[in-house]
Amino acid sequence: MCPWAWLASRWILEAGQVRSFDVRWHVMSLAYLNADKEDLPEEYRRLLAEAWGPVRVCIAAQQSHGDEVLLPLYTAMGKRFHLEGRPKDRATIEEALAEAGLPTELADAADTDEFDKALIASHHEGMDQVGYEVARRSSPSTGSPSSGRW
Repeated sequence: MCPWAWLASRWILEAGQVRSFDVRWHVMSLAYLNADKEDLPEEYRRLLAEAWGPVRVCIAAQQSHGDEVLLPLYTAMGKRFHLEGRPKDRATIEEALAEAGLPTELADAADTDEFDKALIASHHEGMDQVGYEVARRSSPSTGSPSSGRW
């Protein structure tokens, strides 16, 4: 959902063509990261609410089909969301899933918190390594308080 993360992902792909390193794609969520922030503008809150669906689909795809599906799915979604300005709706997500060679039924994950524990674990696996510490967090459906600090 984040255009800056999308641009960074494209940059790392280009850098990988001229440098020798391996990239391991990982799911993190700005919606989860910012869930406890009270001083966010309403427009940003709306964007964060929209972000839960696509990231849930990404983690469901990764859980069902392995890490190797993350790059093609993120590329397919990002192209539609960021380059084509398409809506973050089920039809767009299904198109991205099909392009990535994944079952379109994975779009069902957008509307459930079934994969939120895996999403949160994946988020922490990446973010905790760079110094973001979280005391308590929740998905929007649990309603429990959360706090975090750098």
